Amino acid sequence: MPMPLPRYGGGALSGDDMCAYMENFAARFLGDKIRYCTEILKVHHATAPDSGHPAARKWLVYVQDTNSGIRETLEYDKVVLCSGGCSEPRVPPSLSEKAADARGFNGPVVHSADFCERLDEILNAVKPVSEYADASVVVIGGGKSAQDTTWKKSINGTIFTYHMDRKQDCSRSVGLLDLVVSACLDSIVVGEFGTNVVGRIQFRTLGVPSDSPLRRTPGLLWAIHVNNLGVHSDFHAEINKGMIDLISPVHAECFADDRQGIILTDGRFVKADAVVLATGYGSSWDKLFDEETMEELGFSKEPDTYENDREWKYMSLANPPAIRPGEQRSYPMYRGLVPAKSILNRDIAMSGTVFTTNNGYSYEVASHWIASYLRGDKFLKLPDTPEAALAWSRDNAAWLRKRHPHALLSANASFSGDFAFWCWPQLMDTLLDDMSLPSMRSGGNVFTWPFKVIDLKEIEDLGRERAVLRESL
Repeated sequence: MPMPLPRYGGGALSGDDMCAYMENFAARFLGDKIRYCTEILKVHHATAPDSGHPAARKWLVYVQDTNSGIRETLEYDKVVLCSGGCSEPRVPPSLSEKAADARGFNGPVVHSADFCERLDEILNAVKPVSEYADASVVVIGGGKSAQDTTWKKSINGTIFTYHMDRKQDCSRSVGLLDLVVSACLDSIVVGEFGTNVVGRIQFRTLGVPSDSPLRRTPGLLWAIHVNNLGVHSDFHAEINKGMIDLISPVHAECFADDRQGIILTDGRFVKADAVVLATGYGSSWDKLFDEETMEELGFSKEPDTYENDREWKYMSLANPPAIRPGEQRSYPMYRGLVPAKSILNRDIAMSGTVFTTNNGYSYEVASHWIASYLRGDKFLKLPDTPEAALAWSRDNAAWLRKRHPHALLSANASFSGDFAFWCWPQLMDTLLDDMSLPSMRSGGNVFTWPFKVIDLKEIEDLGRERAVLRESL
């Protein structure tokens, strides 16, 4: 469905633009297919009564109406899980609302996921800087949500914000040209040295002092947390203007006893009238799948320690950052879309599990791949056995641990089926090849393809292309 260009923002889509498009799309194509006010409690694979045949197995989806509280069990032949990696807020026990009550903290404690919904509650707890200079909100976290929260309120002048780095790193802000340069450097022997030079140029452009905690960021070569901020009123600029007090490196330990504030791991006390927890999200699968289903899908909770015989001794990957051994965990997902262990069942897939920088193109191609997989299209090329799918998944996970050492520590399981960060075009070409469809659609040759613009129009007829293939077999 065509999408009109946004009226504001210089061509960049706003949340309102995206929301309006999705509402129109749902009204036009989905009709009554969406159930609203419904919470998914559990997804379970069960065998039909009096039958042990695999074909008789059904997916049972336990749901609850959020208005009436009525529960029911829905039955399906196939399931596509789109629960994502940002639907289950992660709250450290020592920083929860319950912990705050136990310590006598009487201000609001809000996860960033509920920030807008509970904004009035936060505003009631503090006053604008001009009225009450001692009022403050402590934002705990070091990622994009923490930046957005602190920046939003500091530029409005409504609250004076502390920002505390709980993960000991912040997102790196880069521009579009930097992304292109970094992607090129990533693929040649310049490697970390080149991307570090680019990083220093970025910080200088943003006016970040050499001794600023903002410079404590993972190297661009290894990171999967970057964005294209850089306008004069962004998060970094507000820190430079003194509107945000950044405390780093340090962890938030707990609430202070009978005092309005937070205790840090170095023993310092930070006053707070309200606390926003930008502490990330946990896997949505932990809530939806019981242990039996997790085992059936091959999703072990043990850290993945498999080492590939190939060591990928690329010069560009020399001197990787230190990691904590044994803590990198990944679930065996073939192409990042289906559980490798049950790949031949063709009855479950996961959408939105691939961490990428082009969600529009990537999710569209992945959706067609999933549709062909669930339909049993003969033209879709799959491994012959679960063992072959598992072998591919293990190799891919080993490569990801080599290429992005910290990724499997920061991204939860339901958002780390694969990391196609700079290399999403290659992964999409792989999915197109799997579907026996033309790949490298932007054209070019071995010398010119990096300079060809990839356009969504390249894939607007994938449904028709798949239908033609299906009819020809």
